Amino acid sequence: MRNKTTIFKDGEGKKGDNARYAQINNDLLNDKRLSFQAIGIICHLLSKPDYWKPDVKLMSKQFPGTEGKTRKGIDELIVTGYMEMINEYDKENGRFTGKYYKVYEKPLFEVGFRKLENKHKKFNANEEILNENPIHKS
Repeated sequence: MRNKTTIFKDGEGKKGDNARYAQINNDLLNDKRLSFQAIGIICHLLSKPDYWKPDVKLMSKQFPGTEGKTRKGIDELIVTGYMEMINEYDKENGRFTGKYYKVYEKPLFEVGFRKLENKHKKFNANEEILNENPIHKS
């Protein structure tokens, strides 16, 4: 997957490989559904070029914390509509060939949470949206 758009930005800030700053929507920064961990992850991702491929292991090595915490933050972004996990298939033989993430500065839905079991599926507008975060349930 080379040069496929994976990061969808809402603003008109400077874009490309040489951008020296990121312009982030305040709605994202103030979304009460997100933890500081998730906000930090998405801000990092939105600072990357549009075709940059999010890599959990690389991000876990680059920043303090563990791979588990990074995955939990990404799961949080998926259930709140800021990310999608896309499975790729070879159409000729019908086999799974890999996965990648799509990152959205503006969420796919404004309120609620996706079911955790749907995190591996492309978002469907008819999907049931929950009132409680399935990741932070006590």
